[in-house]
Amino acid sequence: MRNTSERILDIAEEIYRAEGAETLSMRGVADQLGLSATALYRHYDSKEALLDAVAERGFLELAGAFQRSSSREPRERLRAIFDAFRNFAVKKPALFDLMFFSRRSGARLFPSALRAGASPSGSVLTDVLTEMGVDDPVEIGLLFWSTAQGLISLYRAGRFESERAFRRSWDGCFQRLLATV
Repeated sequence: MRNTSERILDIAEEIYRAEGAETLSMRGVADQLGLSATALYRHYDSKEALLDAVAERGFLELAGAFQRSSSREPRERLRAIFDAFRNFAVKKPALFDLMFFSRRSGARLFPSALRAGASPSGSVLTDVLTEMGVDDPVEIGLLFWSTAQGLISLYRAGRFESERAFRRSWDGCFQRLLATV
């Protein structure tokens, strides 16, 4: 059975995914769990802290997906990392938005968070780039990351003719990026 903090995050993510951050309230989460608002505040001291915790859990999930590709050659692993990133963004768009497109007080700042190894998903990326011997893994990682987020943004905005066209463009862009490292 999941502990109370995990159940709180499950409900908060569910509400966020269905209704957005504006609708999410500490009282609403507490009501769905059959808790008092006071009990909820023992776990998360504000709505912002709760959203940061939901996002952090998403980053850990994403880092886990990145690490599952660890048995491959570094170049293949780098490709698998970004395929996992794309799949996560397509399958969990609301969580992806919270993690990457929402201003949050607990969000990591770049490039310092990458240089300090403070980003669970970013650290997997910079570790692979370091293994590949690139001259600045953080800067190259940001290049890959921004390309991925840009393509995802275009796809989510309906700017590709089809999902197939999006995937073809994704594959082509990453093939070209991989040729540069």
